[in-house]
Amino acid sequence: MSKLNFFLPILIFIFFNCSNEDNPNNDGIFLGDIILRTQEDINDFGSYQYKKISGDLTIITDGVIDNIIDLSPLNSISRVDNLLAIYNCSQLESIEFKMTEVGILTIINTKSKRINFPSLKEITSDFLIISDNSLLETISFNQLTSTGSELRIINNPKIENLDGFQSLTHLGSNFGSGLQIRDNPMLLNLSGLNNVNSEVVLLEIVNNYGLSSLNGINNIYFENIRILSNDNLTNFCAIKNTIEPEVNIDGGQEYYVIDNKYNPTAEELINGNCSQ
Repeated sequence: MSKLNFFLPILIFIFFNCSNEDNPNNDGIFLGDIILRTQEDINDFGSYQYKKISGDLTIITDGVIDNIIDLSPLNSISRVDNLLAIYNCSQLESIEFKMTEVGILTIINTKSKRINFPSLKEITSDFLIISDNSLLETISFNQLTSTGSELRIINNPKIENLDGFQSLTHLGSNFGSGLQIRDNPMLLNLSGLNNVNSEVVLLEIVNNYGLSSLNGINNIYFENIRILSNDNLTNFCAIKNTIEPEVNIDGGQEYYVIDNKYNPTAEELINGNCSQ
């Protein structure tokens, strides 16, 4: 192998790595994707005062250096066209962004107690996922009106309510829509979703020990329903009007309700026997 062929992949890597780091402020737009792994990365990138990222913004620690404690240097960013992802940040006590628009949003495996996006109005492309945040107590998306597709709230053991979604009115269907609420043992109600009015492919409510009622999702029509292992759930009246007579028949709805405190059949819901 010639020396040129040997060094070419390295040169290509260096070139693209430097081109990202030295990306000029094109009227406040960062072109491409950026990964920030340390507080120093965040501070340095924030110094460019970008207003928009045309690709992905990923904030992730590598398990060796875990020193991200402050996201405020990124406050100039108002829009991320594709994915905003925050992963594995155990020192970040609060997650707050002032952006107004993002394509996809995922916040996974942090130790943050609070998530606050006070100005975010729309998730334009796909899903919003908040998952595996062991200390999370408060979720605030007070101006968020729509998602591109799914909303997933998964394994956040200290969340008691979804009141921070009071402005949410629409779950989109760009890539198949869904509402997934699972493994949140302290969640007491779904009333924060009471303004959502959408047709959704899948409802999945699984293993939420404190949940006794589905009230709050009364205005959402679900094509398929999976509700299981919610030990105190007895009130299904919020979904009784979404059940079709042909449920569980080829071409009809999937209806799978087991291992809750009350497990009404589809026929019982259709007949109005929706609570115990």
